[in-house]
Amino acid sequence: MSILKNADNSDDLKDIINHYLESDRQGRITFLISEIKNNKYKRIAYVFCLLFILMKLKGENDEIVFHLCSHALILGLNEYAFTYIKHIESREFFSELLIENPLPNNINDIKDYKTMLDYLTKKTNDCNALFKVGIIMLEFGEEHGYTMIEDALNLSQGKIRSYFVLKYVNYLFDKGLESKAHAILNRYLDSEEKNPALIYKAAVLCEDTDKQRAIRLFKMIIDMGMQYLDTEERISNLTKEAKHSKIINNENNSNGNDNIQFS
Repeated sequence: MSILKNADNSDDLKDIINHYLESDRQGRITFLISEIKNNKYKRIAYVFCLLFILMKLKGENDEIVFHLCSHALILGLNEYAFTYIKHIESREFFSELLIENPLPNNINDIKDYKTMLDYLTKKTNDCNALFKVGIIMLEFGEEHGYTMIEDALNLSQGKIRSYFVLKYVNYLFDKGLESKAHAILNRYLDSEEKNPALIYKAAVLCEDTDKQRAIRLFKMIIDMGMQYLDTEERISNLTKEAKHSKIINNENNSNGNDNIQFS
């Protein structure tokens, strides 16, 4: 599952997630603790999700909140980190954990609770991190993943947003969520500045259900001066199919009229 691999720049997590989903509550807690110990401060997005889930299962304690906060900080999910840090009950314990788990060089000037709080008040969430973590959340069955991805789409602009939309739409289709995928694509199709990749994707998706719309969208790409993939070939095939369908419909209507009888 390539999008899942890209979500954390790590090996495919599919088998790991399946093991988690098949476990009971206690089995999940044991699994989460083991995975967090083995991967903390290494697979940052992955461990952030594990900590998020663990806190839901076990409730808050300062150690879980600290690691959740610090992983969020490293990812650039600063608004999440800001929310979590305010849940810390013992600031002294927080400082001790910070000494035991020093932050990366670019943020290692954070030495205690106060300097971290000051740092977080000036920062916002990183849209790339939101999208990556959102996908992993969804793989673990966490509905909050949808919220994170929506936040990523809202924060991003232009080509970056288009990239997120296409990745998200492909992901939803892979999961069998066709109606949601169509809704996401259509929402952003008109809001983007005529992005050919989004237009092409929309056209391909409606080739079977709305051939005329697909033709219009493919022609829009050509009008933009883009020789995008197999656009002209698809238009030609769709036009032939539309003409053939029209002939069949006319013949059926004609046969139907021959059978009309007036008494």
